[in-house]
Amino acid sequence: MNNDKLDELLSLTREIHHSVTEQETAIVNLRKEMGSLRELIDQMEKRNRKQALLAGGLGGGIAAIGFELIRMKLGG
Repeated sequence: MNNDKLDELLSLTREIHHSVTEQETAIVNLRKEMGSLRELIDQMEKRNRKQALLAGGLGGGIAAIGFELIRMKLGG
């Protein structure tokens, strides 16, 4: 009877070990995915920054041209 309980405990220990191993694997995979997401976010930030600078420059240029055209039309 004592051996049966030891066998049961050993079996439960193996199940727990298997479960912990699966969780560790899942955590490692999640960390890899988080690293990939960070890289994508960094790339998006750089791209958005460039687009914002370009849009701001174009917008400023168009506004300046518009002001010049208005000034020329009014004879300034």
